[in-house]
This record gives sequence, structure tokens and C-alpha cells, in this order.
Amino acid sequence: MEHHGLDVVVKLNPTLLGFGNVVDILQKQLGYEHIRLSRDSFVDDLQFPRAIELIQELRDFAKERDRTFGIKLTNTLVVQNDKGFLPDDPMYLSGPPLHVLATALLDELINTLPNNTLMVEGHAGDVQVSWSAGITRENFATSIGMGVAPATVCSDLLQPGGYGRIKPMLKRLTDNMKEAGVNDLAGWRRHEWDRAKAAGFLGPVEAHLHELTKGELREKYHHEAHKDGPRQVDHELEMWGCVACNFCVTVCPNDAFTKIPTPAGMEVDGRQQYVVLVEQCNECGNCMVFCPEEGDPAQIKPRLFFDESRFAAQTGQAFLLSKDNGGFSITATPQAGSEVPVLRELLEQGGKAITG
Repeated sequence: MEHHGLDVVVKLNPTLLGFGNVVDILQKQLGYEHIRLSRDSFVDDLQFPRAIELIQELRDFAKERDRTFGIKLTNTLVVQNDKGFLPDDPMYLSGPPLHVLATALLDELINTLPNNTLMVEGHAGDVQVSWSAGITRENFATSIGMGVAPATVCSDLLQPGGYGRIKPMLKRLTDNMKEAGVNDLAGWRRHEWDRAKAAGFLGPVEAHLHELTKGELREKYHHEAHKDGPRQVDHELEMWGCVACNFCVTVCPNDAFTKIPTPAGMEVDGRQQYVVLVEQCNECGNCMVFCPEEGDPAQIKPRLFFDESRFAAQTGQAFLLSKDNGGFSITATPQAGSEVPVLRELLEQGGKAITG
């Protein structure tokens, strides 16, 4: 704000709730007893009383410079890596339990800050509250009704369906607005405010928190509803052929996987074949989490390169695609040389989008 003349949004951590409150919500109310918290991450982080002061100080600082200040709820929650699935400690919690924690934190902020601070429904403030906390189709409309804006989505889009999950999310909101007889977001926020007040709550945030921790929504956010991982089959993933569930395509945030229908008469298993555009892959591992077969699709499926320098550094199976007299050529690493004829047939018959 001072040096660059920019508006500023500060993302706050759920640790502001305090260790005891987080334990109560996460482990006792929601049943995530297996998740281990670190007291140090709470002690070392910004404390709630100072956060209250900073929000007001930075709001005033911004006003003096004709800028705006906002907050975003929330960052992920730091937890201990006691499972060994990921290589480093700590891990970071997101998704459904974070939605409950963020709602609880927003409720605390509303109840503590002066009424003219936050820009949420029922308050006359100018500190914008943006939202990034376990947004799903089921809670998107309610979250928007609390007055938060903008709302960003991450964890939900990393599940099967990927970016295609956004459309039903928006449809749920518009359907709810039509049922309420409103045609804009301001009207929807007023509707949710009136509905919460009529039910005896101070506002929609308190009403939503009640539903999440004590009401009808509690079961959906409880550990019991999320303890089972993605389905698995007892089969090792191979380069060619698989159950063709398309999960690797839809859960990839970078669009690194491409499916190609298996050409008729081609001597490989499976109705679909899958290839990895490696230069688009950041090795996040999400495809491996959801793949029902055993193995890492990003390493096992054909790994295609277009950059010769990156291909040259490969030690495992990899294929370099190059333009060649109106067609294309394939260069393979020694480990993948025997698969070139299969890949060529596949790309020639069904991979025009890749080869151009």
C-alpha cells in the first residue's frame, strides 16, 4: 500500500482460533481424532488479540492512502505428518474440516470486531472478507449468503470431475436464488440474513456454524463421512490398458493427461489409452491418489515430451515427439524403445490433437 500503491488482502490462519478451540472442533465435534496438531504452530503464529488489532490498524492505514484492505479465510491448517504418505513434515489440512474451522473463525471475528469493520451482511464495514475454505456444491450458496466475496475453490476441484464440478456448484446457487425469489447476490445475502434472524441466530455465519457443528450438516462434515479413501482394485497399473475410469484426466489440475480411444484391431487391452504430457505435469500426485489400480499414472503411462532438452534429462520411460516432414517422429529412451510401434499406431489413428 505504501510503496507500490496496491490494495492488500491478508490471508489468515485457522490457528487464530487457538489450540483448544481447534482441538474441540476438529477432534471432539468432527471426530478427526487421528489428526495430530502441533502446539508450536499455534504458539509461533499470530495470536487472535493481535489479529483483531492488525485488521483495524491496516484498515485505517489503507484508508489514509486511498487504498483498500481485506482478509481471506483461511490458509490451510498445519498438522503433523504421522502417516508417512508425504515425504515432509508438516502436512496441511484442507477440505471439509477446514470449512468448519474457517466458519468458526469468521464467527469469532464478527463477534469481536466493531460492527463497522467487516464487509459482510448485516455489518457496515469496508474490510472485504474473501473465502477459501472447503467450498463444495453443497455449501457454496450458503457461503456466498454469509457475505464473503470472492469465494475460491481448490480441494473440491481435485476430485473426480475436476473443473467440471464448477457448473453444478453455480447451478445450485442460481436454483436457490430462484426459489428465494431474488435475482442478484445482494438479494441472496439479504434473504440469508433474514432467514438466519428468523431462526434466532445473530446472522448467517452463526446459523451456518450451528448447522455444521450441531445441526443437520454435522454428519456430512464428520470424519465418518470421509474416512474411506478412493476405491481400489487389486491390479498393478500398466503402460497400456487399465480400468479406463478417466480419473487421471479429470483430477489433474494441469490438464496433463489425455485419453485416446483404442483403435479397432489394436493389440492392447482397454477401450481407452492414457498418455501424460509431462511438461504440463507438476508431479502433485493427485492422479495416484484417485487411480483405482496400484501405481503412479504419471510415471507408468506413456510420458510424452516436446522439449528435447527436458527429454534428454530423462532416465525412465519417456518419448520425444517431433515434427517431421508434415508428420511426426518418436524418439524413446532405452527403457521405452520397444513401445514406440504401439505409441505410433495409437497417435496416428487417434492422437491428432497431440501430434497436430
